[in-house]
Amino acid sequence: MQQQQDDHKSHNFSLPKTAATISNKTENFITSSNQTINGEANADVSLPRDIHYDKKYLSKQLLSQIHFCRFLYKLVVRMKDKLSQEVNEELTPLKELMAGLVFEKLDEVNNLRAVNSKHAPDYKATPDYHKIAQIIEQYVAKYTKDLSTIHQNLKPLATFKEQLTKSILGIYERVQGEEEGGYWKDEVIVLDYLVTLRQLVGLLQSNDMEGFHNKSKIETIVEGSPSKMITQEHLNAIRVKLKAIKII
Repeated sequence: MQQQQDDHKSHNFSLPKTAATISNKTENFITSSNQTINGEANADVSLPRDIHYDKKYLSKQLLSQIHFCRFLYKLVVRMKDKLSQEVNEELTPLKELMAGLVFEKLDEVNNLRAVNSKHAPDYKATPDYHKIAQIIEQYVAKYTKDLSTIHQNLKPLATFKEQLTKSILGIYERVQGEEEGGYWKDEVIVLDYLVTLRQLVGLLQSNDMEGFHNKSKIETIVEGSPSKMITQEHLNAIRVKLKAIKII
């Protein structure tokens, strides 16, 4: 029973201690993104970058990709549960792209498509890989059920990023005139996460798992929780980030 209650935060290692069963509490929280992620890429790269092959280090990089999927899932659920029907309808194209990316990324990790082909067969024989495969199988089952009402639309990351930028601007226009942010609290929280998502997608575009693992801080992001009170300072911080990534 205790093993079932353990969150996948035990991923931050070692893998032999990783619980094979996920719990609902893992999916109930999402972090406040109060920093700008560095190293955002500008274009998709077609081939995975070769990396020094270390099995344990590769496991950590693959788990960072899984944490990114958890972040996407949690954000889609928050959007569905916390935002008005009107805003949800406006965000439908983005939610469909997010759902498509969740399952595409999980499949990519499961099949080691981002791992150099000369290392993949050896890594597939390791206990770490089998534990990761078990984790992915459970997430796929859970996410398929929870996101069953959302059509999965898989597009290139550049297209995803374009739609994400449109959605960010749409929500920003709604909340920017709110002096204290209280009325639009949930919109402000989602906006903050969408800005973080855009930065994470920028890192993914470099097709560099090692770089994403080192730069994204994804486990910290996915294990956090939002601020309970939204103030003008939060809106100002978001505005600064939007200017830093040249959205406004």
